[in-house]
Amino acid sequence: MGYANGKVTVTGSSLSALTTGLNWYLKHDAHVHISWNNLTEKPASYPVPKDKQVHASASEFRYYLNYCTFSYSISMWDEDRWMKELDWMALHGINLPLQIVGIDAVWYEMLTKDFHFTHDQANKFIVGPAFQGWWLMNNIVKLGGPNPEWWYKRSAALGKKITDRMRELGMKPCLPGFVGMVPRKYVEDNKLQSFKMEWCNMQSPDILVPTQTEAFNKLAQKYYERIKQVYGFAPEHYSLDPI
Repeated sequence: MGYANGKVTVTGSSLSALTTGLNWYLKHDAHVHISWNNLTEKPASYPVPKDKQVHASASEFRYYLNYCTFSYSISMWDEDRWMKELDWMALHGINLPLQIVGIDAVWYEMLTKDFHFTHDQANKFIVGPAFQGWWLMNNIVKLGGPNPEWWYKRSAALGKKITDRMRELGMKPCLPGFVGMVPRKYVEDNKLQSFKMEWCNMQSPDILVPTQTEAFNKLAQKYYERIKQVYGFAPEHYSLDPI
């Protein structure tokens, strides 16, 4: 970070480095504080840095968010709120954010189109928006539902907009991977072996016995195909919560 011809300059090795450098200037030289809920008043001028500065990150990957946060705090965010959060992420150097918005639509598409579940049958497995964190950690099913069909369309559309913007800002979205979680109906229909984990006396999903390689691979293939269909790309990184 420095100056040229009386103007502030920020250079960096990546888009993430540039946005982080911009935030460093705003915070330490222009004294603009950008938080989740507040942007200070615009300064009267943007001062030129006194000296050239060089900064580097100690970490190649700067991960952000966890499953519970999506359920505790942000399950009902709209596009406008998400876009503000993504700008905040970029300014603070985040380049590997967890992204689960739209995963319920991935499962809905897979169950109803690939495995011929009805809307009601799919909803006996998929949870409501405020409980997705614990669903994706293999703890619960259907709690907080049922979801209307329009919700899945909204979820898919918003999830794609979020991942598109993340990638535009130089981030690599980290999406939930497949760990063998399946609906009870799928296990019964296909005569598979599964087990359940007890969690707080809640109804839990079935988990495929790992030795059933063919069944596991079939489900995993369909799952990742639907991720690519809903989000429009194949992620490089996945978050897994194995049993």
